[in-house]
Amino acid sequence: MSKVRCPKCGNRNVAEYLWGMPAFTKKLEEELEVGHVVLGGCMITESDPKYHCNNCKKDFGGPPIKMNKDGSLFDYAIETRNISFYVGGFFGGYINLCFEKDENGCHYEVKPGLAMDEYNFENNRTGKQELSIEEWNKLINKIYNKIFLLSWKKKYNNSDILDGEQWGLEIKLEGKRQLNYYGSNAYPVYWRELINLFHPYAKNAGVTL
Repeated sequence: MSKVRCPKCGNRNVAEYLWGMPAFTKKLEEELEVGHVVLGGCMITESDPKYHCNNCKKDFGGPPIKMNKDGSLFDYAIETRNISFYVGGFFGGYINLCFEKDENGCHYEVKPGLAMDEYNFENNRTGKQELSIEEWNKLINKIYNKIFLLSWKKKYNNSDILDGEQWGLEIKLEGKRQLNYYGSNAYPVYWRELINLFHPYAKNAGVTL
């Protein structure tokens, strides 16, 4: 069973693509038979998927690159300029985290919700903090290549619950492009991984995420 989960259905019955002309060994034939590997063919491009879900048939993974209408390539990782995330509710307020890369470097800022315990209030560091380019690149890599953001749905909603918890993730790209994801009492498959990604920065500001 794969360690990778499908970002659409959450199933671990995931095969890894093998691109090019393979050598058909007995081991490869066995992996093909049990669904651990799937052949991708010999036509290789810059944006080929890395995984295939045997359960829902979704392809995902691979470089975060899309082809524009004019045939040029758009690399989401390179073109990302701003990452904004919020989570919370009406009564407790919303925790906001913002990461930005500009001509002056990289930095992030954490803004707590209305409710903060006494310890966090006394120790909170909610102003802008510097972020190294190495940390920025690690963050970007995890967002696109570890939690497979480009394969998420745009909205996650549980209409059976009123109020509760809402969250949003907005990514601003070079130019006017944006990626927007939203949820109300419903979450993507990689929700826990997303929270773990932002947790160190919230903790550094004395905020419990």
